[in-house]
Amino acid sequence: PYIVLGTIAIAISLVVIANMKSIVAIIAIWIVAAAAENAIAAAIYPQISDRVAPKWRGTVSTFYGVGFTIAQQGFALLAAQFLGNVKFGIYFMAGCTVILAIIHELLIQEKGNLDEPKVKFDKDSLKKYFFFPTHDARDFYLALFGKFFMVVGSTIVTTFLLFLFTDYIGQNTKQAGGSISIFSSIMLFIGVFFALVGGPLADKLGRVKAPVVIATFALGAAALFPLFVREPWA
Repeated sequence: PYIVLGTIAIAISLVVIANMKSIVAIIAIWIVAAAAENAIAAAIYPQISDRVAPKWRGTVSTFYGVGFTIAQQGFALLAAQFLGNVKFGIYFMAGCTVILAIIHELLIQEKGNLDEPKVKFDKDSLKKYFFFPTHDARDFYLALFGKFFMVVGSTIVTTFLLFLFTDYIGQNTKQAGGSISIFSSIMLFIGVFFALVGGPLADKLGRVKAPVVIATFALGAAALFPLFVREPWA
């Protein structure tokens, strides 16, 4: 239900946003869309740990990484083609959301869990499942904040990519669209390549942390580069 209802909420939110003029209203509806997106993600991510043996999780994470890269960079490349007609582009993305959710549901064949033992909803269960752990949770918080800052850093760059090319570098909309297409194509190729290599390599080496650390520092260095070289190629 989280995937289905989340998809419907995202699609409706995008259609509403496409027809709004108020910045405040757009931000408010976008918060709803983001909440729905995270509801979908929360239902999908556990499928990796629930269905995949530990020795194959690095490889399966590779496919997740490839899919994430294709979605992020491939759709950025696609979105750049709609800079001249943003409203239609938003409609198109809403349609893609619905279609991809249907494909996921057909492929995953997730069984219902209504026959599973019910957890009593009380103060103790609320504390256990909805509050942050307070004992023996060092690794959890390291992973949480590490992932948080990594995602925030990369998302800031990709979210403001159009404005970086126009306001910071000085390109017009048409030039920025071309630059974003090139940027996304490069990121798509490199991202898919390293996603394909990273998972099996981590399984073979028996180490997952090292590739993540190296990739995170590389991400930070790349994000700083345009600060010193104010050119589109940077």
